[in-house]
Amino acid sequence: MTYTPSELGLTPSEQNRKGSEEEEGINFGVALSVIEGLLKLADIGSIPSPPLPPPVALAGENRSGLSPKRVAANIIARQSEAGARVGSRDNGEDSITEKMEVIRIEEIMGEVTRNMRINIATPPGTPIVAQGANSGGPLVAYGSSTAPGFGWGVPL
Repeated sequence: MTYTPSELGLTPSEQNRKGSEEEEGINFGVALSVIEGLLKLADIGSIPSPPLPPPVALAGENRSGLSPKRVAANIIARQSEAGARVGSRDNGEDSITEKMEVIRIEEIMGEVTRNMRINIATPPGTPIVAQGANSGGPLVAYGSSTAPGFGWGVPL
């Protein structure tokens, strides 16, 4: 069966816009056609993600953070929706599938915490406290930031 780009939700290429009105499709019954389609997708390139707006970044303040055990527990609990057996095995041992799910999530979370970069944003009006001293004695200053600040961080 052949699908045209518009049927797959893709926009026509520049060549098709300028030239013929007929779209070139991918015939999924012919291997060469599928390979050519995959190569065209590989030529699209990487689209960089836009910077995160400060209000969105600041919304994360109230979140509790990632928990591998909580994620694994949620997945294991939902496995029954797919008809999978949940709980101990007949002989009383822990389920190997559930143990593997915990290991899988721990590895995924470990990769995230080792290699992930975090965008940081501070809003205008953030309180500032400065302490120091000079020849006149101790100095304490209070104020607030006037512009948003941006940076990068890593999870701990």
